[in-house]
Amino acid sequence: SPFGGGSAQTHIYRAPSGAWVWSAGTLHWSWGLGRSGFEHPAVVTSSRNLLNRMLADARTPVPPPPPAACGSPVTGEWVGRGGIDGWIARLYGAYFLRTPDPGGYRFWKSQIEAGQWTNTRASEFFSQSPEFVARYGANLTNTQFVRLVYGNVMCREPDAPGQAFWLAQMAGGMSRGTVVLYFSDSPEYRRFTGTF
Repeated sequence: SPFGGGSAQTHIYRAPSGAWVWSAGTLHWSWGLGRSGFEHPAVVTSSRNLLNRMLADARTPVPPPPPAACGSPVTGEWVGRGGIDGWIARLYGAYFLRTPDPGGYRFWKSQIEAGQWTNTRASEFFSQSPEFVARYGANLTNTQFVRLVYGNVMCREPDAPGQAFWLAQMAGGMSRGTVVLYFSDSPEYRRFTGTF
């Protein structure tokens, strides 16, 4: 079990009554599920598997988590709040207003931890990604981009001096990915998102 230091088995089976049953081999699972704000991949996976089996009869998939609104927490069931986890969550929130999907989260965490990607390079990738282009368009001007970042991260339009500052930085060669890193790592956005 991820909550007690030992090992445990979980089983999903259908009872004679037709009900789906999730059986966990330790009391630590109940503690993990009942602890507000606690998130662990094993609990999430087991819970999702159970719900998918329960809903399979109705052919209804488990819906994805709702998109995060500007300034709301961007950590999800499988993403922590600090260190690389917090950074990944803030980046997804800043660019896409959503929690990282499990596959994307695992990819970016492994790449950053292995030193394959730097934070700046990853942010640059996000700024040109297919999801970004599909969501915001391929030809944003720097002014449109700065307004987008302010809206996504600070939940407001840029003030004139702030907008002028960031446009000057970009005119001087600062990349869009770097601009987003400054915003997403700001104390204000960390406070908004509950990450550190």
